[in-house]
Amino acid sequence: MRIDIWIKWELDTIRYFMDVLLPQLDDCTKQALTEGDTGFGNDGSLSKQNLALGARQIVLKAVLYELNALTEYLLLAFANRALPPGESLTPEAMRRSRSVLVRTIEQFYEIQLSGLPGYQMIDELRETVNALKHRGGLGLPEPGPMGIPVLTNPEISQEKVELYLRATRDFLLSLWQIVGSDVDYQ
Repeated sequence: MRIDIWIKWELDTIRYFMDVLLPQLDDCTKQALTEGDTGFGNDGSLSKQNLALGARQIVLKAVLYELNALTEYLLLAFANRALPPGESLTPEAMRRSRSVLVRTIEQFYEIQLSGLPGYQMIDELRETVNALKHRGGLGLPEPGPMGIPVLTNPEISQEKVELYLRATRDFLLSLWQIVGSDVDYQ
């Protein structure tokens, strides 16, 4: 199978997931507003509105995780082609960090990944996913005014997720054109 077709299938499935679930959750939110089921219950429970809004955030986060996982899988696959046969399936090869994978691809194929379309967004996506996964949504401290570190929260909006989806498509298909278009994967 040509990997570019598989990439498109994966991304089209993610797109379908968003296109089906987000409007349904938006309808649930509107219905809750119409019914007055907002805020919190007397017992501290979430309203239908809050549940729908929370579920919407879960959908967006799931998309971010899937886009990042797809990118990391393909970076691993393309980096593995630089290894001698049999070495790519070792635990050590499978545990390589993203920076090692990028360096391997850049050296083996003599390319600069940062020059590919979508790369900066892909790198930002990785930071966003790591912030969500490891730090409860907090970004890494950045220097603020007067040198005092400031914590930031990554933006998780439908519009931002759409940008990540486009950037992932652009980056992975560009990378495939350079490093993988001569290979069919089984």
